[in-house]
Amino acid sequence: MSCNRCANQATAAMAAAGTPASQAQAAWASSGQQPERRPVPGRCPVPGRCDRCGAFLTRQGQCRSPRCARSTQAPPSTVGGPQTQALSAGASQTPTADLPQAVIWQLEAVGVPDQQVRAIAASRERPGARGKKLRKLIRDRLERLAQLTDEAAAGKEMKRWFKFVSQFHKYSFCNRYLVLMQRRDATRVAGYKAWQRVGRQVRRDEKGIAIFVPRTWRRQVQDASSGETREERGMYFRVGHVFDVSQTDGEPLPEPPQWINRGDEGVELAQALTRYAEGLDIEVTEAQLPGQRQGESHRGRVVLRQDATPLGKAATLAHEVAHELMHGPEHRTPGRRRTNELEAEACAYVVCQHFGYETQAPNYLALWRGNREALMACMERITAASQQIIDALEEQAASSD
Repeated sequence: MSCNRCANQATAAMAAAGTPASQAQAAWASSGQQPERRPVPGRCPVPGRCDRCGAFLTRQGQCRSPRCARSTQAPPSTVGGPQTQALSAGASQTPTADLPQAVIWQLEAVGVPDQQVRAIAASRERPGARGKKLRKLIRDRLERLAQLTDEAAAGKEMKRWFKFVSQFHKYSFCNRYLVLMQRRDATRVAGYKAWQRVGRQVRRDEKGIAIFVPRTWRRQVQDASSGETREERGMYFRVGHVFDVSQTDGEPLPEPPQWINRGDEGVELAQALTRYAEGLDIEVTEAQLPGQRQGESHRGRVVLRQDATPLGKAATLAHEVAHELMHGPEHRTPGRRRTNELEAEACAYVVCQHFGYETQAPNYLALWRGNREALMACMERITAASQQIIDALEEQAASSD
């Protein structure tokens, strides 16, 4: 029999040493002790602490710390016994030097089996060691992603796609906004003649999408005093019209390299990411999105494509959550869009890889003109965000076990 104080001190000591609470409680339960409401006189295995150094006392009132003047014994540095994972195989001894002596004594005092003490010691990592290990793992995955992205960008399929899109004009942010205001489902727009050049014809009675078309002017002006003639130049805008591909007929357009994630796996990851996002006060919803758009981030609200596969939703949610974590209003400017997409997709790739899922991130990054240099330039930001998400998901999984 033992008292509540003993049980609480033992589990608290293990928790302070970095042992998960669930493991500490399991260790206490395995000892077979049934805590009573009050200490048992003369039988309580943990009678108190030293008034000099605060270490635990033996039953005879001696301090267990070898550095304390009240100590009469030197505590052992290791505890014998095989690792729990290799009991049947007769594994070699595992030192418990990484486990604080106070925890070892507490475990022994409450009757935890020797092999259980060793299992806790083997499973515990030094403070900060796991974080360093995870950061190195993330950097290794980013190095691999940079290599795969360069290979994807150099592929024939990607080069053929870039050659095709080079025939289309790159519209300004203002004009892209005007297009989406008039036709939200627009995916690729071009002028009347531009569609004819790629073998397609705008259908009769289709209404054009109005945009601003820049025009320049110049004129000769004679100076009244000197009589010299100089040229003046300027710019003005007129209204022009473009048409979406859905308003045309003709030769089929080439498809970009596969970048959409598809698969029936990833349900658990999507659910865990949803809980994590909601814990950050980020609302996660689903809706029918235009074109091939897979998700949207609206600062506090994430929208996923309703008909996406489970893996697609998990990868997209990781991407959009990365946007929420990394890109505040000061980052959401037209000039930073490419960098934002590279950072978010690289973060999503690392998170999915950590939990065992492959994604189409190399093709997605290559389509955004990503390369090794661009990824390495923002590696620290990607690493920090990836580690934050992974740590939260693993802690969430541990607490639910």
